[in-house]
Amino acid sequence: MKNRKYLVIAALLAIALMATAIAPSNVQTGGSGQRLSYHSLVRVYVNGKLHDETANIVTNLGKEGIMNRVFFAANQSQVRYIGVGGNTSAMAATDTSLGGDFTGIYNVAYGMNRSMATLGWSGAGTQNITLTYTFTALAACNVNATGLYNHSTSNTGFFAEASFSNAALQSSDTLNVTWSVWVA
Repeated sequence: MKNRKYLVIAALLAIALMATAIAPSNVQTGGSGQRLSYHSLVRVYVNGKLHDETANIVTNLGKEGIMNRVFFAANQSQVRYIGVGGNTSAMAATDTSLGGDFTGIYNVAYGMNRSMATLGWSGAGTQNITLTYTFTALAACNVNATGLYNHSTSNTGFFAEASFSNAALQSSDTLNVTWSVWVA
């Protein structure tokens, strides 16, 4: 009876090991084992001097936008707008807008309205794109977050967001936000 108990345990262990061995550990996106991945770096300059450099997260809306663009809607709006804000909450993939987004009422007071970025791309065969915009403060404000959108005012195309150390801007200060995005 004791041997039978060990035999059952050994059989269950063997089944578990076989299931692990034949289950795929990663789904491949290319025939040669390549995997598609998104990378980004955000650089923030105040009055022409590097203020901070940080990574970001892609929101769930951003991921859905990628799927829509690749597989469904040929006329999907492009991600070309940079927004900034005074965010007080932690970033999350479930965010549908930038916390403390200065678009709307704040653009009148601070001059920090979401704006169309200048796009830099080396052309076919490269996977690197930069999006950059320089804001000019109309009044003193604190900025510590940036986001990428596909629309100048709507939050339906909130692609990605990044937080950075607080930039305490004074009137006429410039804030340059440069997103470097590459696909590998």
